[in-house]
Amino acid sequence: MAKSCYKNGLKGIYFVGQSNKFEDINKILEASFDAVNINRLFDFCD
Repeated sequence: MAKSCYKNGLKGIYFVGQSNKFEDINKILEASFDAVNINRLFDFCD
């Protein structure tokens, strides 16, 4: 898998945390994740 990352111009493998709360972003980044994906699906549900 790492070889295909290099072939596509990436420097390596990146770890992305998942959350549905903006308040969690700093906590996730402090846990050594490279990025955070905010899943706001529940903000749009009734």
